[in-house]
Amino acid sequence: MAVNVDLASAAAFGLAEVHVDLCAPMHAHSRHQLLFAVSGAMRFTTPRATYLLPPQRAAWIPAGMPHSAQSRGPVALRTLYFQPAFGPAPAHEVVVFGVTPLCRELLDLATRWGPDSTTTGLAAHVMSAALGLAHEWVNGALPCALPRARSETLARAMSWALANPAVATLPGAAAHVGVSPRTLARRFEAETGAGWRSFFTAARMTLAMEWLADPERPVTHVALDLGYESPAAFSHAFGRFAGCSPSAWRAAS
Repeated sequence: MAVNVDLASAAAFGLAEVHVDLCAPMHAHSRHQLLFAVSGAMRFTTPRATYLLPPQRAAWIPAGMPHSAQSRGPVALRTLYFQPAFGPAPAHEVVVFGVTPLCRELLDLATRWGPDSTTTGLAAHVMSAALGLAHEWVNGALPCALPRARSETLARAMSWALANPAVATLPGAAAHVGVSPRTLARRFEAETGAGWRSFFTAARMTLAMEWLADPERPVTHVALDLGYESPAAFSHAFGRFAGCSPSAWRAAS
């Protein structure tokens, strides 16, 4: 049975969940959320951006932030919820970050105390430690966000690019939505504050992060499916964007 997070009696608590195909519509909690993907990749969307949460990475979602969540397959999650009055929270709006071994252990341990538990004793120490350390963890932000479009035209152009990363170009996207390349370029700048090249690079790289989470998908296939001429070219581009090689990213997942 689904837990009503906002009605929980505990000031801070954890949940361990497994979803076959996650599809949560836009909603918001009155509590801060610290979300960790144990396995599987998911996406969550806010009014400003769409974020990829790869396996073995975590996200901070502040109280009151509207968001939806989706996964294309099974995903195992560990989530901590904190009432704003529980303690000082990170100032970040939304951020996806890498996790340390201590972070993983704390998030796993915290799920011992559910929504009806009493946040005292060891529970209070564990939850306070997790919230306190989150101020440091969120500084390890990963480039896992794509801007959201404000118009239907730009939204369709972005969707087409994500569905066709091997062949997507600005002229191709413009033709798909029935506008000129110059008009589409102006809309990208006006609605996202970034150009097509910046968006498309981030789009390809976030797709790469998601695909690399599948151990059955060879790195060579990922490179070619994204439109790179060779695995070496893909590895170079991925390294500049993510700060590590595709193989290292996969190993950390």
